Amino acid sequence: MNSIKFPSEMTCFRITLAFYTLTIIASISLLATLEPRFFDFFRGLPLGDKIGHFLIFGGASFVVLTLLPGSRRLKLLGALALACYVVADESLQLLTPNRDFEFLDMFANLGGVATFAAVSMIRMPKRERRAA
Repeated sequence: MNSIKFPSEMTCFRITLAFYTLTIIASISLLATLEPRFFDFFRGLPLGDKIGHFLIFGGASFVVLTLLPGSRRLKLLGALALACYVVADESLQLLTPNRDFEFLDMFANLGGVATFAAVSMIRMPKRERRAA
């Protein structure tokens, strides 16, 4: 008789933490829509806006993919899902009255996701890499 395999407590914790990271990213997007002046400090810095986009989405990519249990294939799917979110989030700015769509922001977001996803995969333990 087959028994049901439940994920370990650590796996559940990692998935929950990854979910909260994505929630924080969605909250930052919402904050930028509701209170755009909140980010004026970063816009005043040279390339501050683009560096912010790169680091926020790159950091989210790194945290989520590092916490995501499983093989390299699963992590690549996670990175692809984050990239789709980035494109959707930036594209929705076309429909939002007080937000501005910029291709450079989208490229900074995607560059952050790709760069930090690569770093996350390089840091993968060898036993997880072999499982891919």
